[in-house]
Amino acid sequence: MSLFLPLVRQRGRSAALVALAGLAAGLALPPAGQAATATHNVSQLVLGTHEPLPAGTARTWACGGACRYASVSGVQMSNAYGAWPGALAQAAWPVFFSNIAPIYDTTQESLAIAAPPVGTQYLTLHSGLWQRARVGFSYLYTAADSERQLDVQTFRTGNGASAVSYAVRIETPVDRARPTYLRFQVPVALRDAQQAGYIGGPSGQQPFTTPPKRLQARSLVDVYVDGLPVWSAQSVQLRPRRWPASLAGTLQLDGDRPLDGGTATLFLGTLPAGSQRTAVIVMRSDLRVDAPTCHTVPNVLGDGQRRCDARLEGLSLPSKSAAPFYIHTPDIAVYTR
Repeated sequence: MSLFLPLVRQRGRSAALVALAGLAAGLALPPAGQAATATHNVSQLVLGTHEPLPAGTARTWACGGACRYASVSGVQMSNAYGAWPGALAQAAWPVFFSNIAPIYDTTQESLAIAAPPVGTQYLTLHSGLWQRARVGFSYLYTAADSERQLDVQTFRTGNGASAVSYAVRIETPVDRARPTYLRFQVPVALRDAQQAGYIGGPSGQQPFTTPPKRLQARSLVDVYVDGLPVWSAQSVQLRPRRWPASLAGTLQLDGDRPLDGGTATLFLGTLPAGSQRTAVIVMRSDLRVDAPTCHTVPNVLGDGQRRCDARLEGLSLPSKSAAPFYIHTPDIAVYTR
């Protein structure tokens, strides 16, 4: 199975596949503010027959030499509003499996932004002024959390996608079958926005904003085993073109599994001796914005503020660190009982 195949095919996935992924296991939503930590039984999707979760708290064993790993990152960015920015450019290709778990590849595509009119300066997000799609990962504990995430950031009109595909090939030893689990940290959805706006009205102090003409923002995490979706979580934000400019806000659609940084454990079933399975976690964010309008707010003390629409859509990358060096590594693991 191609490692990158799930990543590039997702933009056309059918509702049936989404429903199938949702049927992998039920998950009750946690109380507000509490990250979800749950075990999901996906054995029927992996093996074809349902197997009850093993009872008790038997000792667990790391996958060790029975697992091989591979990872690839891809990005693409466009200044135009369109259905898709183009084929994702991979950080490295071809991809090879190794006994050493890799860190996420870092890559980005950044496009130039025209300078503001003379006597003005852009007002933008805390992350800076960007037309960019990127995957960033720093293993240093001193690095900010923003250096361990994938994201797309637009200024005015733009269209981009960022994605990471992380694969684990599980080679069950020939001596006996083993109950096998895939555990990973659920990414956190990251979303920031600044709308174009100005200050005016009869009082001269009333704030006004101009929403985008169209907006689609989406972050997803999908887990596949041998190409079959077994777990999924997503968050979507929409502003359809048919909405009038006078209607503020966006439409928010979230799945029943929140992207909140909790921990998900998937019971894959008791894998037969000598068998091989490939589990792939695909994390991706897409952002399309059509917002050509900007406003200038005068400033008697200096340059005026040029206020345009700026947005960020992204996901944190699952990572962990441990003493004594606190080096960050991907928080994705396979273990057996």
